[in-house]
Amino acid sequence: MKRCRAFEFDIRLQTCNDWVCRTLIVPAQITFEQFATVIKRAYGWWRWENQYHFLLYKDDRIPDIYLREEHDPSSFDLPAHVMAGIRLSSYFPKYKTFRFLYDYGADWTFLINPAAEHENYIGAIPRLESGEGNARRKMLAERKAMPFSSTI
Repeated sequence: MKRCRAFEFDIRLQTCNDWVCRTLIVPAQITFEQFATVIKRAYGWWRWENQYHFLLYKDDRIPDIYLREEHDPSSFDLPAHVMAGIRLSSYFPKYKTFRFLYDYGADWTFLINPAAEHENYIGAIPRLESGEGNARRKMLAERKAMPFSSTI
């Protein structure tokens, strides 16, 4: 079986009163666009094609980089890059925290923290390691969240 370098991330979606966490392992060579799909799938939202972007932080205070979709109208006073083709390994582990902002109308914000780096990850596909939270079941049931043990 193929082995590759991979990153493990703890991802937290925080709403007003609820939170949902996922721990994912993803190959280092996937692109940020693919990573967005993995995150959406881990939360059961892969069917929706809402706009999104990533903010990358060297520390926890002010974002340093804005990675956007090509047609994203958002603007920040940050260096901005179209994320097409940019791999996770281009910015991680240099940047310590990411924020994934999804669906600008609902303003879902995911805080992404690196948990580990794996040099000999077995397989070349992302994997959902665990998940937990106190979100209402209805919130996740409507989105048909994946079982925690599933491979993405």
